[in-house]
Amino acid sequence: GILFSSDKNKPAPIVPPTQQDCDKLLRADQVDALKQLEDKDGINVLNTPCRWGKTIVAGHHMKRINAKLVVAIAPLLVSVENLQNRLACFIPGYSPLLVDSDTGGTTNIEEIKKFLASEGNHIIYSTFKSAVDILSELITDCEDKYILGDEIHNANPQLCEFVQQFPKGLV
Repeated sequence: GILFSSDKNKPAPIVPPTQQDCDKLLRADQVDALKQLEDKDGINVLNTPCRWGKTIVAGHHMKRINAKLVVAIAPLLVSVENLQNRLACFIPGYSPLLVDSDTGGTTNIEEIKKFLASEGNHIIYSTFKSAVDILSELITDCEDKYILGDEIHNANPQLCEFVQQFPKGLV
């Protein structure tokens, strides 16, 4: 049957369900990039054109690495929110926290410490500024931690220092 809106004569638009990134098929070049990331230590760089599918490749890679803590950073809150929305389906067992001073985020040091000390796997989403100003003071033991940096070409020296603390990462 046809769904009707409040206007009895006008059918409601049928909106197709949005396909999550974790359900999309990878192209051959994306599969190749994932293979190249296997068993690599250090901070790896995925340098490809805009709209190539870096976030999807990063999501598949994160699912595979299973780090206790993933820190996902981007320069602007809108980019951080994009990472939050798109990566969640790859790591459903991870508890998320947004570290930022805007709505929905926290900059409360005690709240962040409590989150980090809690059981299970975690992902922290943060802007570059909050990563440098807040997380660099709190995340000093980087054992079993992974950094994921979006738009990292915009990083300043302090952010580079923070990123380089991590034994593994993808930028």
